[in-house]
Amino acid sequence: MRKVLLADDNPSIHQLVGDIFRNTDISFQGCFSGKEAIDAFASEDFECIISDVSMPEVDGYGVLSEIRAVNSLIPIIMITGVGGIDDAVRAINQGASDFIVKPFNPEEFLLKIENHLKIYSLIRENERLRNGSKSLRGCGAIIGKSAPVRKMISQIKQVARSNASIMILGESGTGKELVARSIHEESDRSDKPFVAVDCSTLSESIMESELFGHST
Repeated sequence: MRKVLLADDNPSIHQLVGDIFRNTDISFQGCFSGKEAIDAFASEDFECIISDVSMPEVDGYGVLSEIRAVNSLIPIIMITGVGGIDDAVRAINQGASDFIVKPFNPEEFLLKIENHLKIYSLIRENERLRNGSKSLRGCGAIIGKSAPVRKMISQIKQVARSNASIMILGESGTGKELVARSIHEESDRSDKPFVAVDCSTLSESIMESELFGHST
């Protein structure tokens, strides 16, 4: 069930929106003032905000400003019964996703909300995948919770901040390349290429050229 926050001091709008969302997978929490809407947003997770422009205590622009300060992506649709071009321009300039003038067509209103919910869902999924990918980089790619592993991760993060040359020792198959890659990805050079070279396949002269460059 997708959850929408509605802020409007007119009970008939709450009734109308409830009728529009009936038989859909959209539920809404209704607030009758801007302050109530801001408090509700701070305590619960919503996927879309619908706010009237004119409300007691805090108006719709105040709601817009407060929510945009903590979430720049969530769709915020402003509605008004006396709105004009100036109000619409002001709302969009302050970060509103859409502007609807009352009375609105129920089918068109639902279509707008559905579209904004779909876009926001895609944005959040993209953020989730991006963050998941980041968690598998650097020390996040090292699996283990034992004391030696925790100590090694601490050392990786420590040396990654320096420009010193680092020698990694260990038996074959113990993860030396993984540690080297983690150091690279934890460093401020992580946006540069990481090149792994299997030195055992190179002769001494070729290895010197590969690592330090060839001079004539």
